[in-house]
Amino acid sequence: MEALIGLNIIEGAMLTASVAVLIQTIIMGIALRIWRPTELVACLRSWRLSSVAGAIAAVTTVLWFIAFSIMGVAQVRMLGQIEVVFSLLFSVLFFKEKVHRLELLGACLISLSLVVLVF
Repeated sequence: MEALIGLNIIEGAMLTASVAVLIQTIIMGIALRIWRPTELVACLRSWRLSSVAGAIAAVTTVLWFIAFSIMGVAQVRMLGQIEVVFSLLFSVLFFKEKVHRLELLGACLISLSLVVLVF
């Protein structure tokens, strides 16, 4: 924490997220090199497309860290569960997947918990 003294919330979040993503990239790169070298090559060949996904992921990671700096962890993690509902909606709308009752119940419970959290 002392390394972040003097940085504002956004700078601290960007630094922390960058270090976390760098560590994950190194570990995943080593794992792919050892266990799935052909997939590592495929990832490197598709760098243009994966760069877009990586940039979006980097922005969302920074936003997560900003949220953790501003609010309590429990509230941020709870609000982050809406991602599950959005993923479900996306899979239904774009991939035409069928939703089972239990999945629909789970999405409704997540949505209800967010309403309780906000109010």
